[in-house]
Amino acid sequence: FCTGASCRRKELVIPRRLMEHDDSTFTTSCGAMQGHHAALQVIQPTIEIATLSHTSPWASAHNDFTLQIKTNVPLFMRVSPVLTLDLSTAHNSQTPAGTLNVTFGGMATTAAWNPVLGTLVMLLPMDTMACENYTLTFQLQNRQCQNDAPTTYVNISSGSVCSIARNMWTSGGADAGVCFQKKQITPVPMLACSVSSNPLQVHGGPCNNEDATATFTTKRIYQSSCLPGCNNTITVEMMANVPIPAHATQKIVIDFGLSSEVCIVKYGVLPYFKPSWSQNTLTLVVEQSMEACTHYNITFDVTNDVAQQSFSPTSQTKISAVGSVHIPVQVLDMKDSDCDKPFEVERPVFEVKSIGQSSPYPGATGTHANKLCVTLQTNTNMQSGSAFTIHGLTGAIAPDGD
Repeated sequence: FCTGASCRRKELVIPRRLMEHDDSTFTTSCGAMQGHHAALQVIQPTIEIATLSHTSPWASAHNDFTLQIKTNVPLFMRVSPVLTLDLSTAHNSQTPAGTLNVTFGGMATTAAWNPVLGTLVMLLPMDTMACENYTLTFQLQNRQCQNDAPTTYVNISSGSVCSIARNMWTSGGADAGVCFQKKQITPVPMLACSVSSNPLQVHGGPCNNEDATATFTTKRIYQSSCLPGCNNTITVEMMANVPIPAHATQKIVIDFGLSSEVCIVKYGVLPYFKPSWSQNTLTLVVEQSMEACTHYNITFDVTNDVAQQSFSPTSQTKISAVGSVHIPVQVLDMKDSDCDKPFEVERPVFEVKSIGQSSPYPGATGTHANKLCVTLQTNTNMQSGSAFTIHGLTGAIAPDGD
């Protein structure tokens, strides 16, 4: 023990010792991270959540996309973070290259769209917080025909010191800017007209003769009368699972498969269609766009045959669509009743055919003459001037002696 000046001439030395690291749990809204209270412990930047949804699976539609993204670290504008959305080269969007108006976190900004690479590149317009959800919204025009949903990715890069060091450490290169590992996006399917679709999946006519996803979900045909000689209204009900645009080359074709020609009296197809009839095929040019999952009825009137010779009932009536939306040939559904089947006409018959007399006495004449009463009912219309012939009245003498 010393006192005074002798103590001031000596230096206090504490030997170097390893410091104890604080390995307690660091809790964030992303979850608890054991040991991240330790000094200089740096979190690996990670895209925790990335989902993509869309609003329309229809061909050539303007489709709104929403990317939901969450990172485990904050992003600061001072290091110029760039978000790259990779929609793959199989996106097949019709949107040309250029600058798109987008929103991020509710803030309007722009992004560069490259359709060749299928990439949307955007400089983040705001600082973000760790473990918070942010949305990126943008719009593209769908392919003009059907398209499969591609696998998509998102990445965030910047020119920050940490990203340069990380890239050189992981790849040994000088190409700086990769702070985050590329994240595969989880698609959010939507259901439209009972048809499910993932982002960039388009339902419509086939592009390359592949199996079509476009179909008539309702396709029914029936008639109002099967009685010979009567007016008959043929009704076709249809509903497609995709929109069908109005265009001079877009047509609905109904093939009745009859062996003889039918004379159409009147159409009931306006204003959606312009009809024409040729070789027992009804062609409807679509003049007003048809919505998906919407019922459309077309009618036309014919006069049923009275001799059961003009019409040859068909076992199958077929419907298809040709044009920018192509729907392969499908067989129309019919009702079970034969009378409901199109162009089915009953044979003309006497439904009621009875004859009676007023007197059974021989030689009855004058006021006592025998009067024959004939009651008839047919299943067909009888035009003025039609003649009935009653056969087998043997042994009878008419009042005029014949």
